[in-house]
Amino acid sequence: MTFEQIGESSRMTLRSVFHTDEAFAEAVEYGAEQGYVEGIGQIDALLGGYDAGA
Repeated sequence: MTFEQIGESSRMTLRSVFHTDEAFAEAVEYGAEQGYVEGIGQIDALLGGYDAGA
């Protein structure tokens, strides 16, 4: 996961690497994608009070 400042905003990039097609398929089967979506959806609330200048 990386964060990049873009003007007054930020960009978060999340990269997942699977060593085999089977490992990817297993992650999808167990709901990893939905878990990422839900987790990422909470980032603003978690970082909302954070002041990088403090």
